[in-house]
Amino acid sequence: IVATWMQYKPTLSVQEAREILQKTAIKDSYVTADTEGRWGAGKIDAYAGLQSLMTVGVNDVEVLQDNVLVYPNPNGGQFKVFTQGEYNGATLNVYNMAGTLVYSEQIDASQDAVDVDLSGSLSSGIYVVNVTGEKVNYSTRMIIK
Repeated sequence: IVATWMQYKPTLSVQEAREILQKTAIKDSYVTADTEGRWGAGKIDAYAGLQSLMTVGVNDVEVLQDNVLVYPNPNGGQFKVFTQGEYNGATLNVYNMAGTLVYSEQIDASQDAVDVDLSGSLSSGIYVVNVTGEKVNYSTRMIIK
């Protein structure tokens, strides 16, 4: 499970993984009051842990590789793709987790940001956003609530 999380965030530390496990563990009738705060109390929820890693807050925004930023993440299907630099003929593609292309758009080089509204056409889940062009090749995961 942690190896899967590290595919998303290769710099994941042991302490961060421990905090995610504690925060997202499923606590049921087998978790008693005297085991509540202990390490290992609960059942691992791998999906909730991955969602926790992928959640970006306002204070966590940073420009990533190739000066491209997809924000907000998670979102309800409406998001912006910010680009810096000349990306003549760049293409924005969105893929579902099965690898199927679900959205594609040419990015206008004169725009610093592209507004995307997929709220009516995509269901909740994890998607891959890819921006490719002459000077850029960027991919990131995005959660639609």
